[in-house]
This record gives sequence, C-alpha cells and structure tokens, in this order.
Amino acid sequence: KEKSLGSEFAVGEWGRLNSPRSRQNMAQVGINRAINALIDVGKKTQAKELYNEALNYGFNRNTYIEKRL
Repeated sequence: KEKSLGSEFAVGEWGRLNSPRSRQNMAQVGINRAINALIDVGKKTQAKELYNEALNYGFNRNTYIEKRL
C-alpha cells in the first residue's frame, strides 16, 4: 500500500514547500531580501526608507527586520 506524501513528513511537507506562491507573497519575499541586503552592506538609512515605504503600501510588519534596523 502506498503512503501519501502528507504522512511521510511531519513538518514542512514537500508539496507545501514547493507550492506556487502568490504574486503578493513573492513581492514581500523580494522586499524582505532587498531590505536585508541593504542592512548587510551597511546601508541602514536606505533600508529604513524602503521598509517604511513598504509599510505605507500595506507590507506586513517584520520583527526580524525591525530588530536589525
């Protein structure tokens, strides 16, 4: 008897990890990466500006980024 994929993996099933993302989700991931990249290269002022602008457009708050800023 074949097992379903859901029963083989306890957390983070392969299907869920590789499911298509919405455009909004992809945009949020890209903005998060851009802000973190700016922080990594020492451009916190630009990172803060980008983060605040994103928040003004309805971006979800990110406590990790806020701690880094």
